[in-house]
Amino acid sequence: MTAPNSLASMIFRPSNCVDILNHVIFRQSGVIQEAVEFSDRQWSTNLPSSMEPTPLLQTSHHVPEDNPQMQLMKRARAMISFDVQKLTAVIFGSEEAARDHEDVRLDHELQMEETDPSILPRIYRGSGRKKQYHDGLMWGKLYLEQDSLNSRFVSYTPKYNIFSASPFGHQLELFGATVKLLGDEEQCNHCTFAQTELGHGTLVRGLQTTATFDPFTDEFILHTPCVTATKYWPGGMGYSASHALVMARLIVGEMDHGVHAFLVQIRSLVDWKPVTGVDSGDIGTKMGWGSVDNGYLSFDRVRIPRRHMLMKNTKLSANGIYTPSPHDKLLYGGLTKGRVGVALTAAFQLAQPVTIATRYSTVRQQGYMGGVEEVPIIQYKTQHARLLKHSATSYAILFSIKDLSETYQTHTSRLEKRDLSLLPFTHFATSGLKAICTEMAASAAEDCRRSLGGIGYSFLSGIPHIVGDITSLVTVEGENYVMYQQAARYLMKAVKAVREEREVHPSLAYLKSFLGNACPSNTNFEDTNAQLQLYQHRAARLLFECHDALSSLSGTPEQLWNEYLLELVAATRAHFHLFLLESFLRHVSHIQDASVKRVMKHLSDLYALTEVVYSSEGSLGFVEDGYLSQRQMIRIREIIRQKHRLLLPEAVGLTDAWNFSDASLQSAVGQRDGNVYKTLMGWTRQLPMNVEVRREGGVENIGYQKYIQPLMAVGRVKSQL
Repeated sequence: MTAPNSLASMIFRPSNCVDILNHVIFRQSGVIQEAVEFSDRQWSTNLPSSMEPTPLLQTSHHVPEDNPQMQLMKRARAMISFDVQKLTAVIFGSEEAARDHEDVRLDHELQMEETDPSILPRIYRGSGRKKQYHDGLMWGKLYLEQDSLNSRFVSYTPKYNIFSASPFGHQLELFGATVKLLGDEEQCNHCTFAQTELGHGTLVRGLQTTATFDPFTDEFILHTPCVTATKYWPGGMGYSASHALVMARLIVGEMDHGVHAFLVQIRSLVDWKPVTGVDSGDIGTKMGWGSVDNGYLSFDRVRIPRRHMLMKNTKLSANGIYTPSPHDKLLYGGLTKGRVGVALTAAFQLAQPVTIATRYSTVRQQGYMGGVEEVPIIQYKTQHARLLKHSATSYAILFSIKDLSETYQTHTSRLEKRDLSLLPFTHFATSGLKAICTEMAASAAEDCRRSLGGIGYSFLSGIPHIVGDITSLVTVEGENYVMYQQAARYLMKAVKAVREEREVHPSLAYLKSFLGNACPSNTNFEDTNAQLQLYQHRAARLLFECHDALSSLSGTPEQLWNEYLLELVAATRAHFHLFLLESFLRHVSHIQDASVKRVMKHLSDLYALTEVVYSSEGSLGFVEDGYLSQRQMIRIREIIRQKHRLLLPEAVGLTDAWNFSDASLQSAVGQRDGNVYKTLMGWTRQLPMNVEVRREGGVENIGYQKYIQPLMAVGRVKSQL
């Protein structure tokens, strides 16, 4: 079947596309605890009934009897000194939106029959590639059929993330954003985004797929000239998309006009078979995103109408006259939006393993610490220090992306008026923040997995699945070290502008006041201005040093850039660490509730100061020029210990505020009520292999008859008793 000669109706229309920046809050399912002083809060054995948390919505059919772990969880929640619901509102929006979200989420979980935490989640009932794909299609179908879901679960968890939980996410986000940016009015009314090739990914100008114009038929001929030109990786491209937005080289006569976007039908709308000349399929099992049919796609001289080239900014007339775009960087606008969404996803998906690890550490008892009862492992310094740090990081990422989202919205509003003034800064900011946020989130999620001990290695803990999904974020929408390089180029231009006394973006104004003086000896490191000055000094010094090296040494610009890439990446990280801290402090300063503001101030202090003394690369940047003294580093460590003591009783509350349901976490050991061991054993007994073997009388017959029994028959296996 050949492609039609007119724009076909899309199965997935841009009107279905989700605005990844519009997020609502999720209601905390627990009572508000009265604020009490830390010194009055103890791990009490007897909890007054008035302090027991009462869920606002009962989403479970299973009400377990109380056990020691559930009692420990109740004690932990009794010690929370702030209004968790108010923190939820600070993070996400409004209480009204929270109620709306929870109603929609509960409705979804009821439809999927996932409200009973005693039942083994669907994800653990077998993991064949085709089953994963079908599960993703089921969730994606529900997503598309219920408009109320569209703005709520885009980045919520891997389970409710349209990117990682469904084959349709790539189409809905990147496809829609790119068509809106590059398509003219007719084309916007009319679905995977096919850019990455085997031989080229981030280097867009190196893509090899060709679209050659045939003036006699007024068509383009799409062709894959070699194996490295095969499109590889785009989500939904395996079996779920009817159309692809293909990035290919525009060839007119003997002239190569570079990479442009083309709308190409790849499957029949009648029987879903591939269009003649199209070869596509699934690329197989991955570390994560199992529900997404990431695919391959190649063309053998597939013809499409000329009007299927997106022509909002570039034009090609029927007689072959080419009009270029006023700005070639507009081609990457869809990726810019994608990077904002990826970074936002990192915040939510990091908060998940932090929640699971914090809850398990609260009810898992091990060791005595001088007492007569075993203590929860969260009381050990090495446990709560890392979990509190990761909790702070999830908030820092979230607040920074909220600020970045405002910048992106302003940029898109200007683009509609053909104003490109914010394009360079938006590309810089989205590249750098995508890199640092996903890098931090992936590292912290893996550390949360390790903090669980042996159970963290089990998929039933919920964390390995999350780690598999979140790890992909460091690569998707631009590999992080490439993103750092793109951001570094902007920063080097900014340093040059400062030295030439030209204006720079307000967020880089700190470069103008850089001084090489040492930090004053009487500095109060709990003061937010002092914290900002620490980060500003480090970032400015490293950036100026990089600029000096690139400007003064001999060699070609390309050689020097490559030679100093490690220093450039470190300097760029330092700048975005500053951005994260600025956002964190700004959002904390706007909190109205006194109890929430107090706790979040402690958390932002912990976030700011931990980077100074407990990050090997980061710490070096603060001390190698003598800016901080040894005595000051000791003082900062003492402040961090104090913050640990103050925040330990708040750890559960800080994770509860994200309001992840048990169904969304899919973790036997991250249950909200603390009922971890009974849930773990219940799920274990329900694993398909165990269920099948029990039906066979407790013997795995194939394995026994084929391997074990023959070995025993010849005496190769002897009893060890």
